[in-house]
Formats: sequence, structure tokens, C-alpha cells
Amino acid sequence: RLQHDREATRGDAERVVRAEMRNNPELRRCPGGVADSIAAAKRVMFLSNLQLFVQFLSTLIPIPQ
Repeated sequence: RLQHDREATRGDAERVVRAEMRNNPELRRCPGGVADSIAAAKRVMFLSNLQLFVQFLSTLIPIPQ
């Protein structure tokens, strides 16, 4: 990671979608384009954070076996 890196926000994704649509003659976004990549990265980050949260909870709340 670079020092100035940050997570993409919903606003970032919306701006990318608008730019893709603006630069497409049919005013459509590009399947598999940058906007799709940002959305996929956000999903992966969400699932990763959720998994970490579940692991953290499991250390606090013992699960009977």
C-alpha cells in the first residue's frame, strides 16, 4: 500500500459509473469495467471485515460444541 491509499467510497464508485456512462455512446456503463471492479472490491472488503468481526465475537462468546 502507498502512504496516500484509501478505501473506495460509494461516492467514488458513483463518479466512476457516471464517467463510464458519459464516455460510452450508448450511455451505458462498461461490464467488467472500473465501476464493476470497485463494487467487487467493496464486496470483498465487506466480507473480509465481516469475517474478522465474527472471529472477534467468537473470542468473546464461547460457542458450545
